[in-house]
Amino acid sequence: MDDPKTMLTINFGAEGNSADFVAGGWSVSERRLRWMTGTESELRIEPGLIGGDHIMELDLHPFARPPKVPSQRLTVAVNGTLIGGSTIANGGRFGYRIPAAVLADRASTSIKFTHPDAARPCDSGPSNDRRLLSLSIMRMRISPVRQGASQRFLVGKVGIGLKDLGQAVGMDPARFILNFESLGNNCEFGLVQRICGAEAFLSLLRFAGMELPTLLRALDAGMQDFGDAAHVEIRVDDKERPEFVVHETHYGVFFHTFRYADETQADRLHASESKRLAYCARRFIGDLQKGSKILVVKRNEPLQEHEILPLYAALSAYGPNVLLWVVPADARHTPGSVETVLPGLLRGYIGRFAPYENAPDLLLDEWLEVCVNAYRLAREDAMGASRDVGALGRRADTLAQTL
Repeated sequence: MDDPKTMLTINFGAEGNSADFVAGGWSVSERRLRWMTGTESELRIEPGLIGGDHIMELDLHPFARPPKVPSQRLTVAVNGTLIGGSTIANGGRFGYRIPAAVLADRASTSIKFTHPDAARPCDSGPSNDRRLLSLSIMRMRISPVRQGASQRFLVGKVGIGLKDLGQAVGMDPARFILNFESLGNNCEFGLVQRICGAEAFLSLLRFAGMELPTLLRALDAGMQDFGDAAHVEIRVDDKERPEFVVHETHYGVFFHTFRYADETQADRLHASESKRLAYCARRFIGDLQKGSKILVVKRNEPLQEHEILPLYAALSAYGPNVLLWVVPADARHTPGSVETVLPGLLRGYIGRFAPYENAPDLLLDEWLEVCVNAYRLAREDAMGASRDVGALGRRADTLAQTL
């Protein structure tokens, strides 16, 4: 099976195709968007969707006028079955999983959005607009979930110490940990790699601050122009020993350099960092196309499934990538545990994340156990798929060494 591709795109702007799908509860299309109105809106897709689970992505912006209307609640139902919901205070991309069972034996597919907090602009400020507005939508994309291993769960135990990691994985810790790549947030996972002896200078986002919407935009654009010299600024932070920080302005990303004002000059750093970022961006896209890394995403404010699914879909569009989504442990999931959410989407559990202001204060043993369990599940997924699909077999070789 090929990597999943978008099977349906609905653009809701004036020149889009939404008129072919809207049923009730919609305003007229505007230049780039269309508003859901009242408390319920419906789309109808004919013929219906078939063929396994799907991911639905929605580019949404709420009608919000704090404090009276701080956000909009949304629930999504497909053919009468609730598949998800969100409280939306800021615009962005939201994803929901459509199970195959709700699509079976249907000549058409009904998607109903319930949004009980619709309000009239004229009631919240100077406006003549009397429509009951809830959420505007620019685009909807539906993609099939790729095939892969069935759901698995590996229970975390007591963590894995660095001195025991080599024996647990059958390879040098530095070599093992380079099977993983951070998708940016803070330095926590990059420091895990450093402690393991891996200095991945070619890793694009290891020590980067990149918000999820920015990452999605960069993936959509194939990292085009990332690191162009015209978009690179060198700044100095305000720490006791001032460090040069790179600001990539095209995508709005900040990078540590671990180079300091007392040892080099900004103009020299500008040239070298521009070349490095551009090269690393090309290499990053190449790795995504090969599906050669386990990609790690975390936020200290835990990411929800409706935030993760658009990232999963974007990475799946490049190739058979594995996304490791790390969240805090809870009563049902001990630290170090990892579970399969979807083929190529793993969720790992950590006791806590390091504070943003003190990234070295991390739980190394738990991170290492998450990585070992994620590697095992990713390798099983790739090996299982390779029995049916030669292309994915190459990923099993890339995630190479035997545990």
